[in-house]
Amino acid sequence: MRHPFFLVVLSLFAALIVSCGIQLAGNGSEITNGNCVADAAPADSAMVIAYPQNYVPYPTIAGPETTFTDKNGHFSIYLGHKAWNLVIYDSAQTHGAFVPLPNGDSAMDTIVLRGVGAISGIVNDTAAGPRYVGIIGSPFYAGITGTSDTFSLTKIPAFSYSIKVWRIVSQRVVRGGDTLANDFSSNINPPLIVVKPDSTTRVIINP
Repeated sequence: MRHPFFLVVLSLFAALIVSCGIQLAGNGSEITNGNCVADAAPADSAMVIAYPQNYVPYPTIAGPETTFTDKNGHFSIYLGHKAWNLVIYDSAQTHGAFVPLPNGDSAMDTIVLRGVGAISGIVNDTAAGPRYVGIIGSPFYAGITGTSDTFSLTKIPAFSYSIKVWRIVSQRVVRGGDTLANDFSSNINPPLIVVKPDSTTRVIINP
């Protein structure tokens, strides 16, 4: 297996900027509120990260909106009226949740954090060269180079995901407004992959 990358650890830099329970203001116009519970108790100091649903997990793309829950498990985050995904972890990153918000909802039901899982597998491709395996709208990705190479995506909240594989044509990535323009292409679109709490889902991806 070649050096997997896990972008969510980059979000932890937010902890150096703000203390737990303090919100990072985004550039949206709507405040989204939620309440997190883990093991039947309020999830204190859980990290809530909002990714645009067209967010491509790639090293040079700007970071997402981030905030933390208070001692009662409550959080508020400024989001605009567009499609977002929330990735939530408790303070130990052993429980999490993935919450799609197609309309940037302003209020949500109680969010239950469950044990996190993983996706591991192999990508078979006749073309060698740098490629990425990842999930759009999330921080989860890994880099691969061979024609038949293994990968691992870890600490993934339980949910059904669609994995994509990109062949890297150019390292140039351009970000403009809400649109991501890029010079790398996706050529593999497997069906939804179900991640269960505290387990690893294994897949084989073919062109």
